[in-house]
Amino acid sequence: MAKSPVSTDVNERPFKASGAFLRKKRKAAGYKTQKAYIQALKKQAPGISCSEPYISLIEKGVKIPALKLFNVMAEVLALTSTEKGELLLSYKRVPRDFEFAVRDNLKAAARPTHTDQLRETYEQSPSQESYRELLTALVLQQRTEEALQLLKEAPTFEDEVQELQLRTAQIASLSGNREFAESAFALALQEAASETLRIDILRYLGIHFFQQGLLVQEPQPVVALECYLEALSHFEVCLTARPLDTYILDESARCCYNVADVIFHLARQQQLKKPAKSRFPHWWACYQQAFAGGKNAETLQACVHGYFEQSRAHYAQVLSLADQHPLPEKAMQEAIFFYGYVQGKLGNFQEARIFLHSVMALKPNWLILFMKAGLSMMEYEQAPDEALLDQALHYLKQAAEQNGAALRQLIQDEQLRELAMLWQQRPQEMETLSHAR
Repeated sequence: MAKSPVSTDVNERPFKASGAFLRKKRKAAGYKTQKAYIQALKKQAPGISCSEPYISLIEKGVKIPALKLFNVMAEVLALTSTEKGELLLSYKRVPRDFEFAVRDNLKAAARPTHTDQLRETYEQSPSQESYRELLTALVLQQRTEEALQLLKEAPTFEDEVQELQLRTAQIASLSGNREFAESAFALALQEAASETLRIDILRYLGIHFFQQGLLVQEPQPVVALECYLEALSHFEVCLTARPLDTYILDESARCCYNVADVIFHLARQQQLKKPAKSRFPHWWACYQQAFAGGKNAETLQACVHGYFEQSRAHYAQVLSLADQHPLPEKAMQEAIFFYGYVQGKLGNFQEARIFLHSVMALKPNWLILFMKAGLSMMEYEQAPDEALLDQALHYLKQAAEQNGAALRQLIQDEQLRELAMLWQQRPQEMETLSHAR
């Protein structure tokens, strides 16, 4: 006897909200197809049993995932403990006593984000402005695949040849073809028919060089520094024309922060040397200006603090304009976090503590805990006190409880940078934290 087909009628989908939430998280994680998603699940847990029809029924709200599969899905989708709790509650797999802690989070997560709203605006009324807003948001959110898809599928709005030149450069940049991207950007810039288009090209060119710097900062800090300074030169031109553009202000703030950070750590590792003008023209010009009076502790501090102060000022503008010109969620959160952290870099420890403690009280986050540990180490280096080392370790242990994998990676990455002194002074505790589960 043939089985009756599974009904997908709305009234017979008891887990519709949960399924829709999992589908949204899958797409946000970059798995546009269920096939790609299943491959990721099986890579995480080779013995897991799942199929496209089963995943489809879960996302439609008809089926509940088996507990083993649910745990793998949570890892692949990077669900927070609160999101996991809410889903388990909706699937009636946890005691009702826990409801008070998680009942509103799934609803909040399912609300349209700023990027969702931009996408909806673009789909309802495609225009050059809505297209550029959505593209910028996707790039800022690091949704590379979605950005590439938009670049390939969106219609042209004005001069078709010029728009296609720029899109070719953007696609090459996002795809990692650096040399071709820079040639294509140069050609598009040379043939820009309007000042508006010229500024747009310079903004995207700045983003391109900033991303290139991030890719090589660890193995090649001087190359990264040259990329950041070149990116900054483009952002400065853009801000002259658009001083209140929060997207450009945010990119400029990040760029200034990284310039200061690389210069500081090059000096700490005794690798701060005069660069070759032919290979590093932007860094050479910066070096000449910063250390014209000699390279010493005073001129180094002036150079580093100058870039950190510029970063702080731009982050402050981003936050002050947030109600009128908000950034996408991830970028806005980072702007908030780093506005507080850069206060510490400038030695404004009380302001940094107040800001980070306040943000932490409103929304607990493992990254803020890491930043609080970094802030304790900044204070320690200025005025050594064993209590500050204890404080930093306390924050790191708290961060590990929230996101152990990410924290372990950061502890290793920052062994010679932000946490260098902590590794020197408390090596056993740091070694234990770097391997903690």
